[in-house]
Amino acid sequence: MCKLNEPEIEQIRSGNDAPLGRLYGQYRQNLITGLRSKAKTQHSIEDMEDALQEAFFVIRSKIKSPDFKNDNVCGYIIKIAHYKLLDQDKKTWRFTSINPNEAEKYISAKERGYESSNIGLDHENQTKVDIALEVLEEWKGPCKELLWLAYYNDRSNAYILEKLKHKNKNVLKSSKSRCLRRWREKINERLSQKEQTKK
Repeated sequence: MCKLNEPEIEQIRSGNDAPLGRLYGQYRQNLITGLRSKAKTQHSIEDMEDALQEAFFVIRSKIKSPDFKNDNVCGYIIKIAHYKLLDQDKKTWRFTSINPNEAEKYISAKERGYESSNIGLDHENQTKVDIALEVLEEWKGPCKELLWLAYYNDRSNAYILEKLKHKNKNVLKSSKSRCLRRWREKINERLSQKEQTKK
């Protein structure tokens, strides 16, 4: 059980977040293990750390409330982080339901100018793939190049690492995970807009 002592709570209430940094440093592995166990789904370490960091922002504001109960802070953080992951899953599930092999065949057929009606994907999923490519084409900045190399040109991590001058494989993995999540969010925003215009 991890707790903050009363002087640490007073520090946080006066604007000093050092006790939260201490808590994260001391219990980071326990928090990740607890979150992985609670989520019962596959999430990258980067996604779990992002969710935990967001949970720390929430807990900080809760601590400033006079009715904050200093029972099991880590359990509370894991619970908040779990809700953050669930929210992320809801935002991304629509696009990730596409079969990647069928999507690849569809993209390849489009590039060659073939008729796309009989190549595996139904109309709804063809629309999803088209939107995914549109979003990637319109996107500016380093994420576009990273995702284009990784998912469209199917380049290896070693090639991307050298091409984009990332410090190491862990930095590349973290960047790819964040960029992929943002790409899916953008795709799903566009899909939602498309659905709204139909109504």
